[in-house]
Amino acid sequence: MNLLMLTYQGDLGGSTQSMIYLSEGLARRGHGVFFACSERSRVYGVLRESPVKVVPMCFSRFGWTAARDIARLCREEEIQIVNPQSSQDRYSVMWAKFFFGMRAKIVFTRRQMPDSSHMSCLLSNFAADRIIAVSSAVAQALEKRWTAGSKIVVIYNGTPAEKYETVEQAEVEELRKELDLEPDTVVIGCIARRKRQDVLLAATPYLPQEAVILIVGPGEQPEWRQLIKRINPGQRVIILAHRDRVLPFYRLLSVSVLPSLIEGLSQTVLESMAMGVPVVASRWGGNPEVVEDGVSGLLFDPLDPRDLADKVNRVLNDSELADSFRERGRRRALVDFNIERTIKETESCFEKLLEEG
Repeated sequence: MNLLMLTYQGDLGGSTQSMIYLSEGLARRGHGVFFACSERSRVYGVLRESPVKVVPMCFSRFGWTAARDIARLCREEEIQIVNPQSSQDRYSVMWAKFFFGMRAKIVFTRRQMPDSSHMSCLLSNFAADRIIAVSSAVAQALEKRWTAGSKIVVIYNGTPAEKYETVEQAEVEELRKELDLEPDTVVIGCIARRKRQDVLLAATPYLPQEAVILIVGPGEQPEWRQLIKRINPGQRVIILAHRDRVLPFYRLLSVSVLPSLIEGLSQTVLESMAMGVPVVASRWGGNPEVVEDGVSGLLFDPLDPRDLADKVNRVLNDSELADSFRERGRRRALVDFNIERTIKETESCFEKLLEEG
């Protein structure tokens, strides 16, 4: 198959990493994979070193230039399936079909809990031949917004086991020194872009007196200042901006927390589990489909700092429970949600679509 994947996103967050894993996996399986993204993006730089053919392209919601370029590329490279991964590129692909005569099959991938309007989802019904939802929660939310259920296929995100073999203890010790953390420090962390970390900060009065709260990804936010002032005297809050390499940070964590309300299926949760860190996540979106409550982690009521703290304290105060979460979590991430399953199911979805003619 000749495939064109697209995204306007540029950083190396969970969604874009999922796209990279998928495109490289499909290319390794012998398919002609093209990937259109901004030439200035980190995604472009990573994929240039892979078997994927990277195409520089700029997107906007009403980007006629991108739509024209997509239609032209599909003709020249005999693209059979176009697979936009995010919002602006979905619009560009729709305009390529409606106004520039693009004939390739269209498969939208929805990676987050949708906030699209009902009319936008209705428009997707006319443009898309299939819609991949990365969790059942995303699929159900799309149907509530008038997306045709008959077009939706659930294919879970995955993570590659081999990437966790690259973490060196020296990297971890360097971070420990940078952040001034003792080996026995209780570190409660959230490694993600901005995803309601304010709920974690609001939970600090109920967390251990000597705990360190480590937030990696969004950088400091002005509206968090009042919450930080409420921390216990022995506590410390460390907030860092985005870093491309985050895996060593997980080795510092006693518990990994994800308070997100937008999660389709979280790479943060999968990475935490794969690194052997107990997970406490919001009962929202795709989180309950990964975190088996009480088996491979704990779920808390969304936006409830007290419940978040209760679940974190439960893990910290029960070493046997924490160990069971580490063991089950690793299997959950590396076996149940291995990226090879995602690649095979996506390949099968594309092949079936082409067989339909």
